[in-house]
Amino acid sequence: MLSLSGLANALSGNTSTSLTEFQNIIKTWEESRTSTSFDPTDVLTKLSELLEKEHEHYAASDPDPFEDRHPHRVDPECQLGQLLKHFFKKESLVQDLFNNYLKDNYWIQLGQTRRDSFLVNVAAARLVLGILPALQTSVIMETSGLVGRLYSWVENAKEPLQSYATGLLAVASELSDVATDPENREKNGRIIPIILQRLRKYQSEMMEEVKQGQDISSNTTTNPKIDSPNSNKFKRPFSIFGKKSPVQVRRSSNEALDSSSALDLKKPPDDLSNPMRHNNFSKDNSSLNQGVLFENWSNSSWAEMEAQIICHFRIHPLTLVGKQVFILRLLSPLAEYQEFLSFTVDSGVLELISNYLKVRETRNTRLAFEALRFQAGLFCHKRMVMEWVTTGGIPKLIAIPRPSIASTAVSQVLYYIGCDDDSMEKVCLLPHNLLEDLVKYVLWLIECSHDSGRQFAIMFSYLSFSFRVFLDIFDQKDGIRMIYNTVNTLPILNHEDNRILLSDDQEYLQRQSVRQVMVAYKKYTDAQLALKAEQLKRFHTREFVESRVSVPNYKPNRLSPEQSQECIETLVNFMPFKAKWPPMDKFIQLGGITMCLKVIAIAYDWSCTGRSETVRSALDCLCIAAILPKVQLQLCERIELPDDSKTVGFNILLSAAEGEIIQDSSEVQKASLSVLINCLCSQKGYSSNSSSTTNYCSSSFLLKKKLANSKSAEDLINKVWDCVRTNNGIMALLQLLHTKTPITDADAIRALACKALTGLGRSPAAKQIMSKLPIFTNGELQQLVREPVLLDKRGEHVKFQQYAHDLLELVSGPGLY
Repeated sequence: MLSLSGLANALSGNTSTSLTEFQNIIKTWEESRTSTSFDPTDVLTKLSELLEKEHEHYAASDPDPFEDRHPHRVDPECQLGQLLKHFFKKESLVQDLFNNYLKDNYWIQLGQTRRDSFLVNVAAARLVLGILPALQTSVIMETSGLVGRLYSWVENAKEPLQSYATGLLAVASELSDVATDPENREKNGRIIPIILQRLRKYQSEMMEEVKQGQDISSNTTTNPKIDSPNSNKFKRPFSIFGKKSPVQVRRSSNEALDSSSALDLKKPPDDLSNPMRHNNFSKDNSSLNQGVLFENWSNSSWAEMEAQIICHFRIHPLTLVGKQVFILRLLSPLAEYQEFLSFTVDSGVLELISNYLKVRETRNTRLAFEALRFQAGLFCHKRMVMEWVTTGGIPKLIAIPRPSIASTAVSQVLYYIGCDDDSMEKVCLLPHNLLEDLVKYVLWLIECSHDSGRQFAIMFSYLSFSFRVFLDIFDQKDGIRMIYNTVNTLPILNHEDNRILLSDDQEYLQRQSVRQVMVAYKKYTDAQLALKAEQLKRFHTREFVESRVSVPNYKPNRLSPEQSQECIETLVNFMPFKAKWPPMDKFIQLGGITMCLKVIAIAYDWSCTGRSETVRSALDCLCIAAILPKVQLQLCERIELPDDSKTVGFNILLSAAEGEIIQDSSEVQKASLSVLINCLCSQKGYSSNSSSTTNYCSSSFLLKKKLANSKSAEDLINKVWDCVRTNNGIMALLQLLHTKTPITDADAIRALACKALTGLGRSPAAKQIMSKLPIFTNGELQQLVREPVLLDKRGEHVKFQQYAHDLLELVSGPGLY
């Protein structure tokens, strides 16, 4: 078997030789460029060949197909990144490439009117395609006249310039300034029918070759210059079939919580060379479960599977696959615009896409990947989503083999489907076994896909939670554990790995992963809350059964903030003290509460986008979970943070309420106060009106059980009160009563803080402390409740007045307010 070092040598060869050769070619160009008779075609071609060879080596490391960062940032040791960095240091070469060599009158400008610039343009366009991973897209738009020439070449040029121009125009069209320019929109209207017709033609030719038994995947094989002398090694370069493979691979994990590993074929998992890929950061190596990883390719040879996992295609010589890839790339950004819909009428675009998804026939997931990206662009239009779903599109998606780059693109398409409720309703009406297969596919993506595929799959999952049928299957497949696993072992959440030096990219990407998981937790707990509240209301309230029809399984059931609070109150009033709530019990057992608290605590040091949303989502999860006594007890315990410090859960909540975690975020403050209220104001189990089962405790056994629960509940609430009090909770909440900013939420924050104090005021120790404070002894609280901070928020101010009245009665006695 080939070792990891052998793999690196087989794929990369002598890296210093490549860089030296690259530098020598540029030196030749520098020495010759000033001559009016200098033909740059040969130099540009040699540079392209080197870049294409290294790009193929880079692709062999299985990078995220949606990765758009400079290869050097993804893997600082990759040779492609080094070559690209060296290329862009030669500003004169870059300028000549865009300003001279891409002009169709290059030779005419030099006075050689009889020479055709076609070959120079081809070599230049090919080189630009090679440097795209490091090129700022705006350069194409800002180069005078280049976009116009690209349109002309796409429409009229000979191959391979036609296809190369198509690929470059695809990159430029990703910029809205290019795609929405009135002149370009007119040109798009002219070329879209042309390239669609070409695409059908090329697809027909390809399918004909398939019928004749030709291997289409051969169109994706690598540059022949690197297929020797190590061709045997390159055809099967990964030692993933042995028991001692040092490579951490993408696999399914039905056995352990920390098994969401990624197939990083370049680096061991603890190296973190590619932050777009989430690895299992355990240092233990694991061998590949071949039956799981290649379950869709079990009868395929490695030579066949290579085209699916690496799936690189030739730019030169241009192949049938390459022509189709460039066209699909151009169609993808254009499909997002409303004007494109007119070209889909009676054009069979979705059928065209469906043909590419038949990977078993085409044996090429690169084309499937590009077709799925095109489909994702089309799915910006609800009509296209609905048409795809109603014409049997879901089975075609989940038939895409995995692992493959196409399966990663499936996650994006599923996300767009999840964004449309009408289409999701149609999906929910599909046969149950098909829905189970869909959920299994999504959970595989969450566990084993590239980082982008994982994130899209998580987003689809939390969009589907509001549909009961999906939620039930998700729970049956243990989906919440798989989502938990995606971030459980991240160094930013683990003090054992806190000493690992992460780059800015790695930290940012890990934080974004945490963000998506926290949002998924929030959506999941909201969905479970709605179901549990409905069950309890049906059991305890006859009027509910008569007045409300439950939401069908195929309809979305989303809660507004007011409805969510109503459901929480239902659970507080009706759920027994020691009741089982399996989905939330599983969430707690996994460590979800500790993770939420860690995320809230460490977010103080974050500066990335979405920080407030991450913390708010974690707090919303805790707000629902805090209904359960075991969670309230857990909040009283000390947790270990990634910086090796330890703190009590309630201390973290109080810090968030005071605005210390996220400054100037009233939503975070209100969310943390809501969690505190659910803990401090709990009356479950011992209050005379807290349980609907009190009137039915007629037997001595039930009475003893009731008394035992009451005693447990009383011990719990006393522990919660003491924990909040000893963590400076009284002063923190009292300080919030003086809140005046932000002005739009100040009245709501004051009302919530006062409500939390009302719950805490039932504690004899807290009551004694508060009775001696100036705010109660000198009439300061009475002054605060006179006028709202903002007149438009009188409703919130009325709540503040009511809670202040109750608090004064608790602390100072009745009749003093």
